[in-house]
Amino acid sequence: MTLGEIAMTSVVLKLSDPKVAAIVADRPAMQRWEVLRRSDEPMTSQQLAAACRVDVEVMQHTIDRLVDAGLAVRVKATRTSKRTTYRAISKQLVLEWNANRPEDARWIVEQREAAKQYGRRVIDRAHAAMSRRSLKWVAADVAFVLTRSEAEEALKIITDAADALSQLEERAYRREQAMPAGAESAGSGGFYAALQLQQLEEPELPLP
Repeated sequence: MTLGEIAMTSVVLKLSDPKVAAIVADRPAMQRWEVLRRSDEPMTSQQLAAACRVDVEVMQHTIDRLVDAGLAVRVKATRTSKRTTYRAISKQLVLEWNANRPEDARWIVEQREAAKQYGRRVIDRAHAAMSRRSLKWVAADVAFVLTRSEAEEALKIITDAADALSQLEERAYRREQAMPAGAESAGSGGFYAALQLQQLEEPELPLP
């Protein structure tokens, strides 16, 4: 199989394989795998170590585990390239698990919770870096795992809220412009509404 064929193949790995379960649950290892997966060209262990900001020995150990579990493939040295390189076994990875197998079901629950906690830590770091204004505001931060349809629904809710705030702003502006000079507003006072979409900072490597 050529490298091009490998890249186009959807690889299915079984969670019942202890090596697969162990490596996929290892977040740092999978983040390093994601760097490899996103690379258009095979990478050496030295290149991966530099990209992931870890020692070469640590990266080589991770690579060996990835290869052993079937998530990466070793590209042998050639006449033109005398260095051993590595690449993700596929751009698409499918993890197969059995809902009737207690070990698999427990693993899925644990990984979902780990993903939620990771998201919570990212949000907390973002808040720590923010300089909050002295305004009364409502925070409703959430961190959870969504399906694609749920993510699209969440985006629609946010978009609709932004549209509704824009309409309120336009209505208030027109009302203010229509008031006679010197007349007092019948409103209850100034109101400030902000809907902020903030890109969260992730000092870690990308998640797969």
